[in-house]
Amino acid sequence: MNINLDQIIERVRNYEGLLRKQPIANVFDKLVLHGQAGPQLPNFGDDAAVIPWKDGFLLLAADGIMTKLLVNEPYAAGKASVMVTVNDIYSMGGKPLAMVNVLASGDEEHRSKVVEGIKKGCEKLRVPMVGGHLHPDAPGSFPSLAVAILGHANKLLRSHLAEEEDDIILAEQGHVLVGTFHPELTNDTRVHHYFLNKIMKKIIFSRILFRRFLTFGRVGLNFCRKSFRI
Repeated sequence: MNINLDQIIERVRNYEGLLRKQPIANVFDKLVLHGQAGPQLPNFGDDAAVIPWKDGFLLLAADGIMTKLLVNEPYAAGKASVMVTVNDIYSMGGKPLAMVNVLASGDEEHRSKVVEGIKKGCEKLRVPMVGGHLHPDAPGSFPSLAVAILGHANKLLRSHLAEEEDDIILAEQGHVLVGTFHPELTNDTRVHHYFLNKIMKKIIFSRILFRRFLTFGRVGLNFCRKSFRI
């Protein structure tokens, strides 16, 4: 497959996920470059702050969820808040230890869905939520959710140390698919096809399971659970 480097550069420069984060430059300049000095290692775009600790490193990261997602899909937003922070630690070569959250939601039903999503994310990725802060009187149209995470690493994977001819990795474990690259920035659609095929298989499996349930009732559903280990 022919790779046009100019096209890749142009896509990266105009990628919405990067453009919307341009204000970070001013925040980073004031709080990190010219802020209170600390024990952390210099950060050149890593997913987590690195703090030397005994014979290893503590990893500290935080992510906020986009308001549009939080309003329209509160359960999914709760799960995503766990996923993105856990990913920040694994991408640095570390192991997640614990998380805390700050949730602002004045609607009880909305808040319940967010919390259920967070709970599901913690159970699925096996990382505990150990504390946080709640604003129960926030306007319903302007909820917010942020999660911070602490991790530990013996060795680090740092983005600015990548070199030419390093391996580009795509890994899968269970329902989790991770990569060291952004497949949407290239013309190669193999990753997209692979991901969509997995979704389609899951949909087909769910339909089969539902039909078994309609045919055999609760007994049939329990049989399916045991057979497919769900």
